[in-house]
Parts: sequence; C-alpha cells; structure tokens
Amino acid sequence: MTYKLNRAQVVALLRPIVELEALKIDHKASILPALAYFESNNLDFEDCLAIAHALRANDGRIYGYDLDFDKVKDITRLEP
Repeated sequence: MTYKLNRAQVVALLRPIVELEALKIDHKASILPALAYFESNNLDFEDCLAIAHALRANDGRIYGYDLDFDKVKDITRLEP
C-alpha cells in the first residue's frame, strides 16, 4: 500500500508525534536524526536508523555489506 507522500511530508507528519514527551520509544534519540537522514537521502528508513545509531554509538562505523552506507559522508562501512 502506498500513501503517495514524499519524504518531506512523511517526516513532517511523524516528527511531531515522535517529539511528544509522553510518547515512550526505545532509542528515541536516534529516531529524530534518522528522520532527518530519511528526508534528505534516498535511503530506506531502517538504513537511516542504523546510521543514526552508528553515529551515536561508535563514531559512524557500520559493519555490513550494504553498499548504500558508502554513500553517506559521516559513515564508514566495514565488512565483517
């Protein structure tokens, strides 16, 4: 199912919900930067979330085979 929304529209709808103080989400501090990456890059949200986690946790290093991470300036992809 598609809702025919562009990335900016999706982020504009989700950001206020995620920012609600009463809403408890695991790793909320990574969700907002992930939404920003999602809005400005042609990456899947799960990749954007992995990028946000990597930047917070380990200086931008990601272990994996997904070549999409090579396109992100602040990420260093390392093969396992």
